[in-house]
Amino acid sequence: MRISDVYSSLIATFDDWKHILVNRSFVRRHHTISWENYLFQRLPDIVHRSNINNLEDMGQYSFQVIDDGSIFQLYYEYRDDDKTLASANLAFFGSGLSDEIFKDEINSSLRANVIDGEITEWDDDNLINSYALEENDPLVPWLRVDYKPEEEQGPLHHGCHMHIGLFQHARIPITRVPTPRQFVEFIFAICYPHHYRERRLDVKENFEPFDLAQLRGFNSSCFPQTNGNVFDILPYIGIPSR
Repeated sequence: MRISDVYSSLIATFDDWKHILVNRSFVRRHHTISWENYLFQRLPDIVHRSNINNLEDMGQYSFQVIDDGSIFQLYYEYRDDDKTLASANLAFFGSGLSDEIFKDEINSSLRANVIDGEITEWDDDNLINSYALEENDPLVPWLRVDYKPEEEQGPLHHGCHMHIGLFQHARIPITRVPTPRQFVEFIFAICYPHHYRERRLDVKENFEPFDLAQLRGFNSSCFPQTNGNVFDILPYIGIPSR
């Protein structure tokens, strides 16, 4: 994929989800796609809501989710020919559920505790606080895809891999760098299933896609597959292609 293809995918993806994605800030400058006022920084493996607030205050994002202010960061760096991808970092940082949203999630499902053989309801406040190391600064979920082939170290550090919050040393191999479309669709499916269900799936038809050809078409333009014997040794994440 050329850099122009990636940038077109980014624009199309934002427009397609524009009722949910807000605060567009992504830009293309020379051989790089990043965002306005881009600053290189790497958050700690354990991320708190205050870290996300700082990113928001400094404008360090490509766009946000209107529901909760969660942040997408999509960074692609090309070589001078604008055809060869040199590196990429694609990240999603959740803002952390508010107490009100968390309580709604609890009330929507059966949650019980067995004490001395008797079933009792969970204490919502205690359950919420158990997810926070500090009273007003809870942990937040995040994941990031990194691509830097020159740093590969066999199956333990594949050139393209995914990090997941709280799994500090885990690097899950990925077959290819996701396009903006592939990454955003993935995040909505696993982090905002209600939005993905309403927009992509027919509940009356056993959750089959409304338009399977369209969803498959999202994968018609993609990056080349990465190399390495890791795919013969360990489980990995496969990025679809057509």
